[in-house]
Amino acid sequence: MAEKRAVKRPGTRKPAGSAASAAPRAGGPAACEAWLGKCAESPGTTYLSGNDEALKSEILTSLKETWLAAVPDSPPQVLRAGEAGPGGVLNAVQGGSLFVARSLVIVLRVEDWARSSTVPVGVARGLAQIPPDNLLVFVESAGDSERKHLNPLRSACARVFALDGLPMTELRHWAERHAKRDDLVLAPDAWDALFELPRIDTGEVFNELDKLAAWAGPGGRVTRDQVLSLVHPAGGATLGDLADAIAQRQPAQAMDCLLRAIEGGESTGAILFQLVTLLSGALRLKGGGGGWVRDRKRSSQIAGWPSEDIARGLDLLYRCERAWKTGRAPEETLLVRAVCGLTGTA
Repeated sequence: MAEKRAVKRPGTRKPAGSAASAAPRAGGPAACEAWLGKCAESPGTTYLSGNDEALKSEILTSLKETWLAAVPDSPPQVLRAGEAGPGGVLNAVQGGSLFVARSLVIVLRVEDWARSSTVPVGVARGLAQIPPDNLLVFVESAGDSERKHLNPLRSACARVFALDGLPMTELRHWAERHAKRDDLVLAPDAWDALFELPRIDTGEVFNELDKLAAWAGPGGRVTRDQVLSLVHPAGGATLGDLADAIAQRQPAQAMDCLLRAIEGGESTGAILFQLVTLLSGALRLKGGGGGWVRDRKRSSQIAGWPSEDIARGLDLLYRCERAWKTGRAPEETLLVRAVCGLTGTA
């Protein structure tokens, strides 16, 4: 049965921007997940930002499912900020009779309002008029810089979640949630095999799980051998071997892995990207900085190199990339030179 909103006496309504729930006002993925489990009982305004678009999509899917389970007669409305406009958004979440089911309104691409300094302020002021049992969720897409005009809107929301990528320790948990939704079961060692592969981030993990789910069918179970054969079959394992050989500075092994990766069909761009992220992650770890590192295990090994070697290695990779983009040498030749330089044979 749909939940009904009780009639409120004048003057008793709380602003939607007030902290209406026990969830922290600001947090990351873990705090967001805690709120998701009780979102129907924690209405008000929520703001999702950050660079992890795959995680945002996963959270929005879970949000809709949780809401529909609690309020089945009131399906979520999904709007685009630029198309609906401030008035359309506020009308959608403010409107309706006191005797109809509560509402959930999700607003995508809220950054479209960042072109103006006045629009976000106006929307922020309008949040106080939202019925306290309704839920309004703003979603800001990834961007290269902070959109300062949106600060008043962020500040007016009851809770703000920054979703800037998941460390490997948290990624597996979200991956298991995603697999469960697809009715996919991975054996424990199959999960280990998936996370041993390089180039793994949230979107890539979810994409590979979707492929495995389509292959296995509903309720299908996947083994380690099947993960190794189906996920990145051309070069995934050899890229892992290449990363290990680079980290351990084994020239012959690294060159063999490089050539096998190229022969197996792995793109030269993916190989170069793997090498750059390994060294940039190592530099971040060596400097004691926090944040997400794509391949923490192997980057940690490289962090044991002298700082000058890591810096020279990154410089070599950037010079190879420039030479590649300007057509001064074949891609494969540049990769060979890069591997030689990283392993100390050039």
